[in-house]
Amino acid sequence: MRDKAIVTSISPQGILVTPLLTDTCISCAESSCAKRGRPFPVDNPRNFPITTGSVVSVSARASATVAQGFFSLCFPLAAAVGGFFAVGPLALALGHTPTEGLKALGVLLGLGAAVAIVVVSGRVSSGRRARAEISAVAGGMTPEGSAGADITR
Repeated sequence: MRDKAIVTSISPQGILVTPLLTDTCISCAESSCAKRGRPFPVDNPRNFPITTGSVVSVSARASATVAQGFFSLCFPLAAAVGGFFAVGPLALALGHTPTEGLKALGVLLGLGAAVAIVVVSGRVSSGRRARAEISAVAGGMTPEGSAGADITR
């Protein structure tokens, strides 16, 4: 993740930014109509000199991105495969023949349980998850509300 955002507040509790949603601006000739998203907190580990109104580039830590990818993609896939293989011994233990339908049900149950765990843990840990960080600073906002200089890496 690497997106532009505007610093909306700086306080002892942290820095709050509002993302500039420019995905819909690709075919638009107007440069000052970028929409704004929902504010979220960020860290400034490199101590960039920022003020309220600064346009910054916000990125996620690589380790957080890898962990999120594993937990949201690999974990449900592994649970579905586990459900497929767990149904056979479970059906035999209950005196049933492990049919393809039961194995498909095991896949769906494993996948459903994993997705539920991912969703619930995302909501529970929303206050403790790793924050995004400021990775670059551009010029401040002009009075018309358009961004200043482009952000480069």
